[in-house]
Amino acid sequence: RKTLIECSWVAANTQGSFYSRFSYTQTVVRRKNRMKVQGAIARKMLTAIWYILHDNVAYRDYTPVIALAE
Repeated sequence: RKTLIECSWVAANTQGSFYSRFSYTQTVVRRKNRMKVQGAIARKMLTAIWYILHDNVAYRDYTPVIALAE
């Protein structure tokens, strides 16, 4: 648990990553508690790790597709 929380702090401070955007959205926009957000990031990381190990696939950072209006 302690290792996952430490990894979530690093992931939240990595520029341009999904976890960084998630952390910013939750803490600044939605005004959530920073420690609870770190717990949520750790859980998201654990879920991603499980799927990577279970399906034997490489990690891809989530990048949402933004539909441009014509």
